[in-house]
Amino acid sequence: MNNITTCLQAGRTAVIGYSGAGKSSLISLLIGMEPPTAGEVRFQSPVADSSKQLPVFWVPQDGGLWPHLTSEEHLAAVLTQNTDRVSEQTDKLLQQFDLIHRRGSLPGELSEGERSRLAVARCLAARPAVMLMDEPLSHVDPMLTPKYWNVIRETVVAAGSSLVFATHHPEWAVGESEFVICMKDGGIVYSGKTTDLYSNPPSAELGRFLGPLNWFDANEVEFWFGQSLGSHQTGPNADSDEQNSLPATTIEGATLWAVADDEKRRRLDSLAGHRSLRPEEIRLQPVADGPAEVTAHRFFSSHAETQVKHVETQREKQIVHRPGRDAIRVGDRIRLLRQCDN
Repeated sequence: MNNITTCLQAGRTAVIGYSGAGKSSLISLLIGMEPPTAGEVRFQSPVADSSKQLPVFWVPQDGGLWPHLTSEEHLAAVLTQNTDRVSEQTDKLLQQFDLIHRRGSLPGELSEGERSRLAVARCLAARPAVMLMDEPLSHVDPMLTPKYWNVIRETVVAAGSSLVFATHHPEWAVGESEFVICMKDGGIVYSGKTTDLYSNPPSAELGRFLGPLNWFDANEVEFWFGQSLGSHQTGPNADSDEQNSLPATTIEGATLWAVADDEKRRRLDSLAGHRSLRPEEIRLQPVADGPAEVTAHRFFSSHAETQVKHVETQREKQIVHRPGRDAIRVGDRIRLLRQCDN
């Protein structure tokens, strides 16, 4: 860790970064498993009565399960409220995490996925003020992970707890956090609201912490979108009188004919402030005389990656977008549209 300073807000915070970025070290510092070599970790709002609510509970990467306790005993051991309903509460959590048939099993008798689920269930059973989870559900079948995240979210909200979890999966950082901390090489490179980083990232690198992103430099916006704003624009094939009445802009050798319609021009001007576009915000529209040609195309179910080449300048760019109604094939001529454009 390299001289980090940050403030964690109440609520749900994701800590995201590549392997070795320092995510686990930060979680370990917060829980007190690793003392800081300098500085300190402060909790601004201590729990009023620790006999009724634990201040913090930790889910380490390996689960940290107790080898001598059964699944049911793991949950019963940490309950601090309504202890006369232990069986009812443990059964509910075991059912929610599909472990009811494993209630009498020891950790050594469980699969990795079952141990991951039990570790999370134990933390939820404790209902602490702050839950710290290091790569939770990392060994769980991806098809079932959303179901268990629903349980985590609902329990955190119902308990009035805060959650800090480390992950390298952008989809969980986006979907399950209100705040995000991005880490790189032992340092914090971003700390703020998840929605802010997703919608308006300060750089392409930071934006990609939360998933696929199209980044357009200042001079690229009109280059790629200037001919994508509707039928009222003109070009080399337009009527000469109309063409001569409109100014033209040249960028890197490509002539981009001005848009006649004021509303369309305002739409282009608004795009100039959006250097980043997520896959759901951009569309490739096949059109016979489109300014770009598809040179490669790959489909990934949730999004597609298409390599496009500007016909006039031969300049290329990879576009990440949601698959649309129009099938995209190599060799197609296309134009780029913001998803809000007609």
